[in-house]
Amino acid sequence: MLRILSFLPLRILYVFSDFFFFIGYYLIRYRHQVIRNNLVQSFPGKSNAEIKKISKDFYAHLCDYVFETIKLITISGEELNQRMKFRNTEQLDRFVEKKIPIIGLSSHNFNWEWVLVSANANMAIKWDFVYMPITSNSLDQFLLNVRSRFGGYPIKRMDLGRELIRRKGVFRGIAILGDQFPGHQNDKYFWKTFLHQSTVFNGAVNQLPFTTQYPVIMFNCHRKKRGYYEVTFDIIGEPPHDKNFSALDIYAEKLEGLIQSNPSNWLWSHKRWKEVD
Repeated sequence: MLRILSFLPLRILYVFSDFFFFIGYYLIRYRHQVIRNNLVQSFPGKSNAEIKKISKDFYAHLCDYVFETIKLITISGEELNQRMKFRNTEQLDRFVEKKIPIIGLSSHNFNWEWVLVSANANMAIKWDFVYMPITSNSLDQFLLNVRSRFGGYPIKRMDLGRELIRRKGVFRGIAILGDQFPGHQNDKYFWKTFLHQSTVFNGAVNQLPFTTQYPVIMFNCHRKKRGYYEVTFDIIGEPPHDKNFSALDIYAEKLEGLIQSNPSNWLWSHKRWKEVD
Protein backbone atom coordinates (compact mmCIF):
# COMPACT_ATOMS: atom_id res chain seq x y z
CA MET A 1 0.00 0.00 0.00
CA LEU A 2 2.76 2.47 0.94
CA ARG A 3 4.67 1.60 -2.21
CA ILE A 4 1.63 2.34 -4.38
CA LEU A 5 1.14 5.61 -2.49
CA SER A 6 4.77 6.56 -3.08
CA PHE A 7 4.26 6.60 -6.86
CA LEU A 8 1.99 9.62 -6.48
CA PRO A 9 3.68 12.99 -7.14
CA LEU A 10 4.53 15.02 -4.08
CA ARG A 11 1.94 17.66 -4.91
CA ILE A 12 -0.74 14.96 -4.43
CA LEU A 13 0.92 13.55 -1.31
CA TYR A 14 0.87 17.03 0.20
CA VAL A 15 -2.93 17.01 -0.13
CA PHE A 16 -2.94 13.96 2.16
CA SER A 17 -0.51 15.78 4.43
CA ASP A 18 -2.85 18.77 4.70
CA PHE A 19 -5.71 16.46 5.65
CA PHE A 20 -3.66 14.73 8.35
CA PHE A 21 -2.49 18.12 9.62
CA PHE A 22 -6.11 19.17 10.12
CA ILE A 23 -6.91 15.93 11.96
CA GLY A 24 -3.74 15.96 14.08
CA TYR A 25 -3.68 19.64 14.98
CA TYR A 26 -7.34 20.53 15.37
CA LEU A 27 -9.04 17.25 16.33
CA ILE A 28 -6.65 14.70 17.84
CA ARG A 29 -4.18 17.34 19.04
CA TYR A 30 -1.36 14.83 18.77
CA ARG A 31 1.12 15.26 21.65
CA HIS A 32 -0.06 18.83 22.02
CA GLN A 33 1.07 19.21 25.62
CA VAL A 34 4.49 17.64 25.01
CA ILE A 35 5.10 19.99 22.09
CA ARG A 36 3.93 23.05 23.98
CA ASN A 37 5.99 22.22 27.08
CA ASN A 38 9.11 21.67 24.99
CA LEU A 39 8.65 24.98 23.19
CA VAL A 40 7.86 27.01 26.31
CA GLN A 41 10.93 25.66 28.12
CA SER A 42 13.19 26.10 25.09
CA PHE A 43 12.06 29.64 24.26
CA PRO A 44 11.23 31.37 27.55
CA GLY A 45 11.25 34.78 25.88
CA LYS A 46 8.59 34.00 23.30
CA SER A 47 4.95 34.98 23.72
CA ASN A 48 2.03 32.56 23.74
CA ALA A 49 1.14 33.66 20.22
CA GLU A 50 4.68 32.92 19.01
CA ILE A 51 4.67 29.50 20.70
CA LYS A 52 1.32 28.69 19.10
CA LYS A 53 2.61 29.72 15.65
CA ILE A 54 5.72 27.55 15.98
CA SER A 55 3.61 24.63 17.19
CA LYS A 56 1.18 24.93 14.28
CA ASP A 57 3.98 25.17 11.72
CA PHE A 58 5.68 22.19 13.33
CA TYR A 59 2.55 20.05 12.94
CA ALA A 60 2.46 20.93 9.24
CA HIS A 61 6.14 20.04 8.80
CA LEU A 62 5.68 16.77 10.71
CA CYS A 63 2.84 15.69 8.41
CA ASP A 64 4.93 16.62 5.37
CA TYR A 65 7.78 14.55 6.83
CA VAL A 66 5.55 11.46 6.94
CA PHE A 67 4.55 11.68 3.29
CA GLU A 68 7.98 12.80 2.11
CA THR A 69 9.41 9.71 3.80
CA ILE A 70 6.84 7.50 2.07
CA LYS A 71 7.92 9.10 -1.21
CA LEU A 72 11.46 7.87 -0.54
CA ILE A 73 10.33 4.34 -1.45
CA THR A 74 10.36 5.17 -5.16
CA ILE A 75 11.72 8.70 -5.64
CA SER A 76 14.58 8.95 -8.13
CA GLY A 77 18.02 10.24 -7.31
CA GLU A 78 17.52 12.96 -9.92
CA GLU A 79 14.37 14.30 -8.26
CA LEU A 80 16.04 14.18 -4.86
CA ASN A 81 18.95 16.15 -6.28
CA GLN A 82 16.52 18.82 -7.46
CA ARG A 83 14.81 19.04 -4.09
CA MET A 84 17.78 18.62 -1.72
CA LYS A 85 20.74 20.87 -2.47
CA PHE A 86 24.10 20.34 -0.79
CA ARG A 87 26.04 23.58 -0.38
CA ASN A 88 29.68 24.29 0.53
CA THR A 89 30.67 20.68 -0.20
CA GLU A 90 34.21 21.93 -0.64
CA GLN A 91 34.41 21.54 3.14
CA LEU A 92 34.46 17.79 2.50
CA ASP A 93 36.43 17.67 -0.76
CA ARG A 94 39.86 17.36 0.83
CA PHE A 95 38.71 14.34 2.84
CA VAL A 96 36.96 12.75 -0.13
CA GLU A 97 39.94 13.26 -2.43
CA LYS A 98 42.17 11.42 0.05
CA LYS A 99 39.45 8.80 0.69
CA ILE A 100 39.36 9.57 4.40
CA PRO A 101 36.28 8.20 6.22
CA ILE A 102 34.10 10.87 7.85
CA ILE A 103 31.84 11.00 10.90
CA GLY A 104 28.73 13.01 10.04
CA LEU A 105 26.51 14.37 12.82
CA SER A 106 22.98 15.05 11.69
CA SER A 107 19.90 16.12 13.67
CA HIS A 108 16.13 15.79 13.78
CA ASN A 109 15.64 18.76 11.49
CA PHE A 110 13.17 18.15 8.70
CA ASN A 111 13.68 16.29 6.60
CA TRP A 112 16.52 14.27 8.06
CA GLU A 113 15.47 11.15 6.13
CA TRP A 114 15.92 13.01 2.86
CA VAL A 115 19.36 14.22 3.97
CA LEU A 116 20.70 10.69 4.35
CA VAL A 117 19.10 9.19 1.24
CA SER A 118 19.92 12.17 -0.96
CA ALA A 119 23.52 12.20 0.26
CA ASN A 120 23.90 8.58 -0.82
CA ALA A 121 22.26 9.31 -4.16
CA ASN A 122 24.27 12.40 -5.03
CA MET A 123 27.47 12.75 -3.00
CA ALA A 124 30.92 11.35 -3.75
CA ILE A 125 31.01 9.41 -0.48
CA LYS A 126 28.49 6.82 0.69
CA TRP A 127 26.97 7.27 4.14
CA ASP A 128 26.14 4.41 6.45
CA PHE A 129 23.86 5.20 9.36
CA VAL A 130 23.70 4.36 13.05
CA TYR A 131 20.21 3.53 14.28
CA MET A 132 18.26 2.22 17.24
CA PRO A 133 15.68 -0.48 16.39
CA ILE A 134 12.15 0.59 17.26
CA THR A 135 9.43 -1.55 18.80
CA SER A 136 7.24 -1.76 15.69
CA ASN A 137 8.89 -4.34 13.44
CA SER A 138 7.00 -3.20 10.35
CA LEU A 139 7.91 0.47 10.85
CA ASP A 140 11.49 -0.47 11.69
CA GLN A 141 11.81 -2.47 8.47
CA PHE A 142 10.20 0.30 6.43
CA LEU A 143 12.67 2.89 7.72
CA LEU A 144 15.63 0.57 7.17
CA ASN A 145 14.53 -0.02 3.59
CA VAL A 146 14.18 3.65 2.67
CA ARG A 147 17.33 4.70 4.51
CA SER A 148 19.31 1.98 2.73
CA ARG A 149 18.38 3.19 -0.75
CA PHE A 150 21.30 4.26 -2.93
CA GLY A 151 23.84 2.34 -0.86
CA GLY A 152 23.40 3.25 2.81
CA TYR A 153 24.25 0.47 5.25
CA PRO A 154 22.53 0.22 8.66
CA ILE A 155 24.61 -0.09 11.84
CA LYS A 156 22.81 -0.91 15.07
CA ARG A 157 23.92 1.43 17.82
CA MET A 158 24.85 -1.46 20.10
CA ASP A 159 27.06 -2.91 17.32
CA LEU A 160 28.87 0.33 16.49
CA GLY A 161 32.08 -0.51 18.35
CA ARG A 162 32.50 -3.87 16.61
CA GLU A 163 31.57 -2.35 13.27
CA LEU A 164 34.22 0.37 13.59
CA ILE A 165 36.89 -2.26 14.17
CA ARG A 166 35.67 -4.34 11.23
CA ARG A 167 35.62 -1.45 8.79
CA LYS A 168 38.73 0.43 9.94
CA GLY A 169 39.89 2.68 7.12
CA VAL A 170 37.03 1.83 4.76
CA PHE A 171 36.14 4.92 2.73
CA ARG A 172 32.55 5.47 3.84
CA GLY A 173 30.87 8.04 6.03
CA ILE A 174 29.16 7.22 9.33
CA ALA A 175 25.99 9.27 9.85
CA ILE A 176 24.70 9.71 13.39
CA LEU A 177 21.71 11.64 14.74
CA GLY A 178 23.65 13.47 17.40
CA ASP A 179 20.59 14.90 19.14
CA GLN A 180 18.98 11.53 19.79
CA PHE A 181 18.13 10.70 23.39
CA PRO A 182 20.58 8.06 24.69
CA GLY A 183 18.38 4.99 24.79
CA HIS A 184 20.66 1.97 24.79
CA GLN A 185 21.52 0.59 28.22
CA ASN A 186 25.24 0.91 27.54
CA ASP A 187 25.07 4.51 26.33
CA LYS A 188 27.18 6.96 28.30
CA TYR A 189 25.58 10.25 29.27
CA PHE A 190 26.95 13.65 28.31
CA TRP A 191 25.20 16.61 29.93
CA LYS A 192 25.02 19.99 28.26
CA THR A 193 22.92 23.13 28.65
CA PHE A 194 20.90 23.15 25.45
CA LEU A 195 17.92 25.36 24.66
CA HIS A 196 17.95 26.71 28.24
CA GLN A 197 17.72 23.22 29.73
CA SER A 198 20.07 20.63 31.15
CA THR A 199 20.10 18.09 28.34
CA VAL A 200 21.58 14.62 28.07
CA PHE A 201 23.30 13.49 24.87
CA ASN A 202 24.81 10.16 23.93
CA GLY A 203 28.36 10.39 25.26
CA ALA A 204 29.56 7.72 22.83
CA VAL A 205 29.56 10.40 20.14
CA ASN A 206 32.45 12.08 21.96
CA GLN A 207 34.44 8.83 21.99
CA LEU A 208 34.21 8.21 18.25
CA PRO A 209 36.63 10.92 17.02
CA PHE A 210 39.40 9.79 19.38
CA THR A 211 38.78 6.10 18.67
CA THR A 212 38.68 6.45 14.88
CA GLN A 213 40.75 9.60 14.30
CA TYR A 214 38.27 10.53 11.57
CA PRO A 215 37.22 14.10 10.81
CA VAL A 216 33.82 15.11 12.20
CA ILE A 217 31.37 17.21 10.21
CA MET A 218 27.83 18.42 10.80
CA PHE A 219 24.87 18.33 8.42
CA ASN A 220 22.70 21.45 8.74
CA CYS A 221 19.33 20.96 7.04
CA HIS A 222 17.36 24.09 6.14
CA ARG A 223 13.78 23.99 4.88
CA LYS A 224 13.60 26.47 1.99
CA LYS A 225 9.98 25.83 1.03
CA ARG A 226 7.62 22.89 0.89
CA GLY A 227 9.44 19.93 -0.63
CA TYR A 228 12.75 21.76 -1.03
CA TYR A 229 15.69 21.70 1.35
CA GLU A 230 19.27 22.86 1.55
CA VAL A 231 22.11 21.26 3.49
CA THR A 232 25.22 23.11 4.58
CA PHE A 233 28.24 21.63 6.31
CA ASP A 234 30.33 22.64 9.30
CA ILE A 235 33.64 21.11 10.30
CA ILE A 236 33.33 20.03 13.93
CA GLY A 237 36.90 18.78 14.25
CA GLU A 238 39.83 17.31 12.34
CA PRO A 239 42.39 14.73 13.47
CA PRO A 240 44.49 14.32 15.40
CA HIS A 241 41.88 14.22 18.18
CA ASP A 242 42.86 13.85 21.81
CA LYS A 243 40.73 12.42 24.61
CA ASN A 244 39.58 15.88 25.69
CA PHE A 245 38.07 16.81 22.33
CA SER A 246 34.30 17.25 22.76
CA ALA A 247 32.46 17.06 19.45
CA LEU A 248 29.15 17.28 21.33
CA ASP A 249 29.96 20.67 22.86
CA ILE A 250 30.49 22.16 19.40
CA TYR A 251 27.62 20.22 17.84
CA ALA A 252 25.10 21.26 20.50
CA GLU A 253 25.98 24.94 20.15
CA LYS A 254 25.66 24.83 16.36
CA LEU A 255 22.42 22.86 16.55
CA GLU A 256 20.92 25.37 18.96
CA GLY A 257 21.67 28.14 16.47
CA LEU A 258 20.12 26.11 13.66
CA ILE A 259 16.96 25.52 15.68
CA GLN A 260 16.67 29.16 16.69
CA SER A 261 16.88 30.21 13.04
CA ASN A 262 13.82 28.08 12.20
CA PRO A 263 12.22 26.67 15.37
CA SER A 264 9.35 24.81 13.68
CA ASN A 265 11.75 22.65 11.68
CA TRP A 266 12.99 20.54 14.63
CA LEU A 267 11.25 17.51 16.13
CA TRP A 268 9.35 18.85 19.15
CA SER A 269 6.93 15.97 19.61
CA HIS A 270 9.37 13.61 21.32
CA LYS A 271 10.01 13.68 25.06
CA ARG A 272 13.57 14.92 24.66
CA TRP A 273 13.86 16.14 28.26
CA LYS A 274 12.36 13.16 30.03
CA GLU A 275 13.99 11.96 33.24
CA VAL A 276 16.91 9.56 32.99
CA ASP A 277 17.69 6.73 35.38
